[in-house]
Amino acid sequence: MKRAQLLSKIDRKRYGKRTKSYLLKFQGYSLSDLEKNGNLRMVFLVRGQTNDYLVTVVFLKIVGEVEALIHKGMSLKSAINLLVPRMFNGFDIQVHCTCPDFTYRSSYMASKNKYNAGEFEGRAPRVVVPSASCKHVAFVLTLLPRWSLRIKSDLEKFMSSR
Repeated sequence: MKRAQLLSKIDRKRYGKRTKSYLLKFQGYSLSDLEKNGNLRMVFLVRGQTNDYLVTVVFLKIVGEVEALIHKGMSLKSAINLLVPRMFNGFDIQVHCTCPDFTYRSSYMASKNKYNAGEFEGRAPRVVVPSASCKHVAFVLTLLPRWSLRIKSDLEKFMSSR
């Protein structure tokens, strides 16, 4: 699922009462996932109103896209400069959050629609209506384009060291 598609499916009315989430820290990348699968896995620490949660966003097959552009004759820097802005709306992503709302409402929908970056959840919620995602994921997805310079720089360092 694309970032824009996921953001459009999130029910923002549910989150009107507790909107005081903010980003505490960028936890980093998973280099093993980048090397093994070509996926860019980013982890953010988000402070909600009641607790701190880890939000994971995975951009699928980013290394393969960079390599394809390089194979067509682009330089590494040009390929990354072209791809990173397109990543935010044109690439498939997976998401996960450690909050109870994601665990009990969204994990099933994310697993069913293949955008869950965490463990597969095959059991539908019994009491509540499943939702596309939690407010912490929505918050991080909204902020992601602000990280484009850092992503470009770090992706270039990783690709040039291969």
